[in-house]
Amino acid sequence: MKSFYEVIQWVNAGAFLGLALLTLRLWVKRRDKPSFWMAVTFADLGVLTVIGRVIQVVNGDRDLPLIATKFIVAVLLLFPYFLFRVANSFTPASKTAQRLAAVLTVAVVVWTFLLPTFPSQGEARSGTFELFVIGILIQWTALSAVVAFKFWVGGRGQPPVARARMRLLAAAAAILSLALVISGAAPGDRPLGVDVGVSLLTLVVVTIFYLAFAPPGPLRAAWRRPAEEGLRRAVIDLMGAVTDQAVVDG
Repeated sequence: MKSFYEVIQWVNAGAFLGLALLTLRLWVKRRDKPSFWMAVTFADLGVLTVIGRVIQVVNGDRDLPLIATKFIVAVLLLFPYFLFRVANSFTPASKTAQRLAAVLTVAVVVWTFLLPTFPSQGEARSGTFELFVIGILIQWTALSAVVAFKFWVGGRGQPPVARARMRLLAAAAAILSLALVISGAAPGDRPLGVDVGVSLLTLVVVTIFYLAFAPPGPLRAAWRRPAEEGLRRAVIDLMGAVTDQAVVDG
């Protein structure tokens, strides 16, 4: 199972880097606020994931210097805030919600650098670190819940393709939050199966993000089909009504 876990980790790293490049291309093409924040969001996660993989290969089982670990964790904790900014660019939140999102993020980032130590892989967590994990769960799940709601609401009243893409983004945000909760709730010396499950959930999230940002032609056609069928039936009904009236008039 360990080899399978390593493969999934590399697949996720490559997929997140691909998402970073895809969203960067979207921003270069559109130059609007949503695409800018999407590029920032996935650049943060994509580059960090690849760096983490490379460090693991080079460093092996040895612990990183504490300051390097803190920096990586702090950058990772910016991801839910950046994703919040993506959702906010589609459906603006209240000023209070925006301030709260910023305060929560600043709090966990500062808390990261104040921690005296980080447990090694497989090592039991201290009480101080458990409180830190709870703080991360609060920040990440709160922002993810707002993001999922904003994306879902933002799809209302949109054309079929835009609505489906927004709802895929909502689903991805919700599943990513679930993966974090599972990982955070598990003990430090958790079985490898938990990490494999979280990695597979993350792969599902990446796939959903890809479908939202660059849906293939057949999927777009499937999203349009109900609306096109409704329009076709409306035209047929209208033509029937016009024909009936012509017969009556005749």
